[in-house]
Amino acid sequence: MWSGTVGGPLRLRSGALVDVGSASFSVPGVVVCRYRGDGLLTAHQDFWDLATVLDQAGVPVG
Repeated sequence: MWSGTVGGPLRLRSGALVDVGSASFSVPGVVVCRYRGDGLLTAHQDFWDLATVLDQAGVPVG
């Protein structure tokens, strides 16, 4: 679970900004990491559902 409070407007894929104030959210997600042979983290990518965050922030989705 990833949770927190939005600190400002969210930018959608369209480029539009959605002001959600200081809305709190809790959304399931996955983090994919890549490590070198010596254990050093070389890359990571986060996957989570923006629609869930927007719904919890009270922004109409759909």
